[in-house]
Amino acid sequence: MRAFDGKKYYALYMLNAILNTQGGPKRSEKAEVLDCNGNPIPHLYSAGECGGVTVCMYQGGTNIAECFTFGRIAGKNAAAPKDALPVYVAETSVASTPTMPGQITDAKMTAAEYTAGENQYIGKGTGINGDVVVRVTMDGDKIGGVEVLAQSETEGIGSNAIEKLPAQFVGLSTKDAVNAVDGVSGATLTSKALKEAVTKALSAAAGL
Repeated sequence: MRAFDGKKYYALYMLNAILNTQGGPKRSEKAEVLDCNGNPIPHLYSAGECGGVTVCMYQGGTNIAECFTFGRIAGKNAAAPKDALPVYVAETSVASTPTMPGQITDAKMTAAEYTAGENQYIGKGTGINGDVVVRVTMDGDKIGGVEVLAQSETEGIGSNAIEKLPAQFVGLSTKDAVNAVDGVSGATLTSKALKEAVTKALSAAAGL
């Protein structure tokens, strides 16, 4: 360590913060469990740490309050009179097509399955929540545009990089130039995934 240069010193007041994520089902302000499309599932409620209103997002301790308040909200709404649910008729048999391990299923597309037109190339990087797939359009030997075809990054964090970084790659022509682009603050892993995907697309454009 060495002494600071000069006669002026600057200080910044800092406070610690607690961030956390809450897993489980997402619920509404009425404690209703929501389906994948954001619609309430009839007669189904969640309380305590079973899910949350901001599930799968970084929080500043808000779910601590949820543990106290949503038990009462869920209980009150669950106990309220409701219309009867339609009679459920169980399926006597279900048809399915088994797939052996290692075979390609329709659950996830590979980079080779995404379409690319003339002077377009597909690249894939590894994000914090899965693959980040891009389609790069070349303008001569430079990048003319970058489209994000698939990603599952955290909304409000990784999504910031998804929205801001692609435009920064336009006009670049080398992997080093792409990797030199400043990542988005707070979204380091997503920024790296985008750079990885774009550099792989550049390799494809060069026939490597």
